[in-house]
Amino acid sequence: MKHLVALLLFLCSTGAYAFSFQDFNGRCGDVKLFVGPVERNKLAVTDADDTGGYIVLDPLLIQTVSPQALTFIYFHECGHRVNGDSSLGYRSYNAEQKADCYAAKRFSGEYGEQTLNSVLSELVLINGTPRSINIWNCRK
Repeated sequence: MKHLVALLLFLCSTGAYAFSFQDFNGRCGDVKLFVGPVERNKLAVTDADDTGGYIVLDPLLIQTVSPQALTFIYFHECGHRVNGDSSLGYRSYNAEQKADCYAAKRFSGEYGEQTLNSVLSELVLINGTPRSINIWNCRK
């Protein structure tokens, strides 16, 4: 864990990736945003705490996806908070679809359907085609 924190501090200090907490400040209510290790096979996680909750983004995710895809993933995690299914652990397929739909509607409303389509093309390698089609279909 100490090594990961040191690596993150090094990457942030050298500008190895262009990520700014300011890009997300206040965009999901009082939810705090962190970069750090997440569960295996996850890109990000969300959970509640005494002060309103938090979202944790995987540092590898930040280095490998576009800023638009990162924003979509952030909106997806925010969707879990909005939909009330913000505890860690197993989430049903329905809960994931609801968070996907929240993200699709919010993202396409702010950035347009063309940008959403580009993001889904990027994320299809992670999410798979059926999930990307479901996200596209609930964008309005």
